[in-house]
Amino acid sequence: MGANGVVSKWTMLGKKRWEWAKLVDSGDGDPSCLACYRDKLAVANPRKGIKIWVYEDDRWRALDRNVPRKDVVTIKFVNDGHDLLCGSSDGTVFRCTIPKCRVQPVTTFKTKAFHVEADPSNRFALIAQACGRADLIELTSPTSDERDVGRIIQEYPLRDAEQRYSGRASHAFGALFASNCEAVIFGSIGGRVLVWDRKKGRIKYEMDHGTDVLIQAVANFDGKNGERYLVSCTRHGKLSWWALPDVSC
Repeated sequence: MGANGVVSKWTMLGKKRWEWAKLVDSGDGDPSCLACYRDKLAVANPRKGIKIWVYEDDRWRALDRNVPRKDVVTIKFVNDGHDLLCGSSDGTVFRCTIPKCRVQPVTTFKTKAFHVEADPSNRFALIAQACGRADLIELTSPTSDERDVGRIIQEYPLRDAEQRYSGRASHAFGALFASNCEAVIFGSIGGRVLVWDRKKGRIKYEMDHGTDVLIQAVANFDGKNGERYLVSCTRHGKLSWWALPDVSC
């Protein structure tokens, strides 16, 4: 997605040959974030709300209703694409149903919720906040009591990590699940990406990229045969491939 609101895709046709194609034009400049899941696309604009498209009959069709929530800075499709999980600059976290776009409050934090991530079961969600903390919350209740939704289960505070490593932490890439959701990747200090035990809220491992290295992006992959990988990218564009250990041990 470009700064002009156009969502594009690149298709590899052969060795060193790529083809560009436009998918949708949101019609809004300076969009804040993009989410995609199979046959659905969503674009959030901090001033105009969220627009959603569904792929039908070989074309992208915009839903008749938008989500009129401003200041949204992060969105992610959850529940097999039936819901959209959203975080706002005022700390509000909510989800909206697709295609009715009905908004359901989840929880509210004191600082900006700049990154959201749900586990594959749609039971839990990680919310990374601008204050330097990530929280694991209940996204859906295991019982019929909806009061459990939004309840904080575990905290991952970078303040404690800064004291441990005697350095200043950054958290540009948000928080994400890894190692079959047994681990949480959140924060980096002095070139070390921190791997937390999800259940205990403690730092279990670190991935050392070297001193004075800013980590800007992280992605993980859990394979069907037990593979656990993570790819990190530095500010200078260097990619590193990591094999993650078993955090449950």
